[in-house]
Amino acid sequence: LATSYDAGTRTYTALASVLQAADVDAVFVGGNATDVAAIAHTLKDKGMTVAIFGDDALASEDFYRAAGDASDGVMMTALSDPRLDPDNALLVAEFRQRQIEPAGYTLYAYAALQVWAAAATAAKSTDYGKVSAAIASGSFKTALGTLSFDGKGDVKPPAYTVYVWRKGDYAPAP
Repeated sequence: LATSYDAGTRTYTALASVLQAADVDAVFVGGNATDVAAIAHTLKDKGMTVAIFGDDALASEDFYRAAGDASDGVMMTALSDPRLDPDNALLVAEFRQRQIEPAGYTLYAYAALQVWAAAATAAKSTDYGKVSAAIASGSFKTALGTLSFDGKGDVKPPAYTVYVWRKGDYAPAP
């Protein structure tokens, strides 16, 4: 079953009815955290036990704030969470000392700056072309581990994980 919904709707009763009529066991919802939270609430309120899967838009406290208890059991695919890497314990602690939870893409942005800074150092320049060439030909130790890039500039290889929300936090699915 493939269906769509209108983003920003307060309740998703019509969508829940379609899913219930189709007797689905699981649903993948590609949408923002607020919409997926509202869908999770609606399905829970209707007493439906549908497994809900989403994408990395759910890797945020915004999802939990909006979904509350309806978040329990919701799964998502996202890039691996670098907060869980023991090599990042000190870095994560430094963020938390500043009242910043380095969730979502925080450490990914940090790693991007690490790559740029190391490439600029290697190139002995901040010139775009020189730094780009250094990035293309190098490998870089970052908060995400050692990174290098393919011919298109994509990181090799991207590491996705399935996570599940439980009691206000998410962790890798068992």
